[in-house]
Amino acid sequence: MSYIEKESYFHKCAKNLFADWLREEELENDGCNFCGFKWRSNYGVFTELKFHETDSPYYFELSNSLTTVDFEQRPKNILDWFDKSIDRGKILFVPDIVVFHKGSPKYIFEIVHSNPVSEKKKNIIADFFQFDSIEVHEIFANDILSCTQKPTKILSRKILDI
Repeated sequence: MSYIEKESYFHKCAKNLFADWLREEELENDGCNFCGFKWRSNYGVFTELKFHETDSPYYFELSNSLTTVDFEQRPKNILDWFDKSIDRGKILFVPDIVVFHKGSPKYIFEIVHSNPVSEKKKNIIADFFQFDSIEVHEIFANDILSCTQKPTKILSRKILDI
């Protein structure tokens, strides 16, 4: 079964706006601090990054389908580091936003509009990152879209802390 994107325009706008704020923070700082979320600029901020059954929590360093080309010679687009001829297995989960820190995701942000993150998705994420440090937060789309400028605080609910 393939992944099919199902999201409202409202949800998509909130997700993209929040991701843009996070990316802006990364462009401006090595030691990032946005709305109380702290990380060191690393592999970047991604929306809809697919996590497959053969991937590693050290996604861009240890996943099975990474190209074997020398790190310095890899393509500029980090998503092109994966060998497309290698089957990565089924998609386990697709977070709205992922922020990397020291080679592994530090934060997963799920933007919620009408439904909270399902228990099934939380369990899959917890199983995948069982021995790694990661926080998963829900942020309401209304709270993001009600901002008239880049916020210094935003209401979030931590739903996993591994």
